[in-house]
Amino acid sequence: MNYFRKILRFARPYLRYAWLNVFFNILYAIFNVLSVLAFIPVLGILFGKEEKVTEKPSYEGMGQLYDYVQNSLNYEVSNMMETGGVEKALLFICLISFSMFFFKNLFRYLAMFVLTFLRNGVVKDLRDSLYQKIVSLPIAYFSEKKKGDTMARISNDVQEIETSFLNTLEAIVREPLTIVFTLISMFAISAKLTLFAFILLPVSGIIISSVSKKLKAKSLLAQQETGTFLSFIEETLTGLKVIKSFTAEEKMESKFYQSTLKLKRLMNSVLNRKNLASPMSEFLGSATIIAILWYGGRIVLLGEDEMKPQEFLGYIGLFY
Repeated sequence: MNYFRKILRFARPYLRYAWLNVFFNILYAIFNVLSVLAFIPVLGILFGKEEKVTEKPSYEGMGQLYDYVQNSLNYEVSNMMETGGVEKALLFICLISFSMFFFKNLFRYLAMFVLTFLRNGVVKDLRDSLYQKIVSLPIAYFSEKKKGDTMARISNDVQEIETSFLNTLEAIVREPLTIVFTLISMFAISAKLTLFAFILLPVSGIIISSVSKKLKAKSLLAQQETGTFLSFIEETLTGLKVIKSFTAEEKMESKFYQSTLKLKRLMNSVLNRKNLASPMSEFLGSATIIAILWYGGRIVLLGEDEMKPQEFLGYIGLFY
């Protein structure tokens, strides 16, 4: 957390972009869920399972919000099916779904758009601060420290902050909001099926977490070795005359090869773990979805819940 606080102080001049990002991410999270829920009436029409509502529903509080929205949509669809037929109702629902997806992606783009100014501003100020610090340091510091380490700080390390920490700023707001809105919708569709899903999630989370921790440790070692590698290049270039005068080329080459070999092995390990993360996540996600398909399918087929077939398919979309 101390590292995060040190970096976050560079974000203070750009807080207006952070708040705009939060605002657009809230809208994105809402429309992200609505874009899935909007497909439920479409599936109902296609399967001939759409529930006809002849009386306009009344709002009875947040606890019944899902039922109110669904019944209001079913009421409009029912009226259209009576006056214009199934095709008119289907077109209406498809236009609503199209609108939901449009606004979802619009607000996603706007959230990333405003965050760009924060990211690039923080990176610029961070590099300026590092350069100011380097210039103010005494000469004795550079005689004790490797210059390559200093070069790695202002180049590779700042880039790592940009690609890792600053990217998480987007996820810190967007993902929790999306999860909250999605879970509310899932509980509204079927509390029983959602509780079953919660039993499966920790298993996937523990496995993915173990891979992430090992990846973090290997990445740190690779970053340190990059500093050593750059220091070696800098020392070679500045001391090339001395190396040649003592005919120490082979010795320096041997040391350089050892450094690049170590870096290669570390990077192989890092990249292999990165490559493992995505397939493993997809496999575990698919296994969980299959388990929910089995359990939720039983609920629908045996009539153990009020969940309709189209709601079950919408639920799968939300969970995924």
